[in-house]
Amino acid sequence: MKQEFRRRYSAVRKSFCDKAEKDLIINNLIINSSIYKSADKVLCYKALSDEINTDLIITDALNSGKTVALPRCDDSPTGISFYRISSMKDLKKGAFGISEPDPEICEKVFDFDGALCIVPGIAFDKSGGRLGYGKGYYDRLLTKNTLFSVGLCYNCCLCEALPVEKHDMRVSCIVTENGIVYL
Repeated sequence: MKQEFRRRYSAVRKSFCDKAEKDLIINNLIINSSIYKSADKVLCYKALSDEINTDLIITDALNSGKTVALPRCDDSPTGISFYRISSMKDLKKGAFGISEPDPEICEKVFDFDGALCIVPGIAFDKSGGRLGYGKGYYDRLLTKNTLFSVGLCYNCCLCEALPVEKHDMRVSCIVTENGIVYL
């Protein structure tokens, strides 16, 4: 069932032509939100080509003096660890072709207190359910830590209900190009 939803919403995400415009709107909604402004730490992700580009969020957080940490796939219990970056130059291609922090120059983050976690997903539902890529990285991260989690989603990939299981963690709010949905 989840695989069918992944295929459907992955195709939807790849089918529209105004991606850059929608990405900019979503990034600006985050940057101008009170949840972002009050966060000392921002856990973010470096987007794949069909994901919402987060470069503006990352750059703004760095310029605002926030602690910015991005994930790196590893053999930790969650499958990912977050490393603090000081610039985009701290990234290199890692697992799945994703730009990740270079552990040779970046410090691993262990304290997530007060962090805002920007969560990727293929699709979300209106109760905060998330359809990820099936590895469970963010589900395990959100289970082990108390974080305010924000799902980034194109409005066309926000649906009424997704198939969720008991281990699937819901996000605290969702941001689409149409606005912020607090849950």
